[in-house]
Amino acid sequence: MQIDLTALPEEPAALQSIVREAVATTLQYDAQVNELTAENDKRRALLHRMLRHRFGRRSEHLAAAQLQLAIENLEQDAAEREAAENAAAASDEKRRQPRAVVINRQSLAKRYSFSRIMGMASCGS
Repeated sequence: MQIDLTALPEEPAALQSIVREAVATTLQYDAQVNELTAENDKRRALLHRMLRHRFGRRSEHLAAAQLQLAIENLEQDAAEREAAENAAAASDEKRRQPRAVVINRQSLAKRYSFSRIMGMASCGS
């Protein structure tokens, strides 16, 4: 709800109705935020339980070499992604550069012979 502060009514009843409407809207938004926060908390708890079940105390543990290999793979993937993004940005910049407009400034006499122009005119009639 947008309230124009430069054009507020002078009557107290009209001002009170605007304030009541603003408070009601705020309360509705607060209720929605509370509902969504509660739903997010439930989903976080469910996710935590699922992760605990899947990767609990008895889960497999990676050896140091395997962990290092996984980290190197992630770094390599990130570098490839960054290189692709840089290449895309460079091609975008290249496309955005204005192209030089080439204008052929030859006269009609050099491009067409007079007889050809006259021949085109006589064919049209």
